[in-house]
Amino acid sequence: MQVAKTNSPGRMWQIDALRGVAILMMIIFHTLYDITYLGNYTFTVHSGFWWYFARVTASFFLIIAGISLTLSYNRIKDFMSMRDMEEKYLV
Repeated sequence: MQVAKTNSPGRMWQIDALRGVAILMMIIFHTLYDITYLGNYTFTVHSGFWWYFARVTASFFLIIAGISLTLSYNRIKDFMSMRDMEEKYLV
């Protein structure tokens, strides 16, 4: 059985922590949304604080995804030529 490395030199724990916060925010909002949709309780998810919370969560999630993509691209371009990247990832 092989155990995954938790502290590989290429990973940034800060990005992983921010991604975890974004996922937690997404879970919180969607739980409240589902509870409201199913009619068990009424939360004002379509206005007020929760409306802004949903937009901040989505924006935060997209920003973290963009940062991760940029870091990943900058790391791989040092090891592969553009032609190699196109052949490997754009098949």
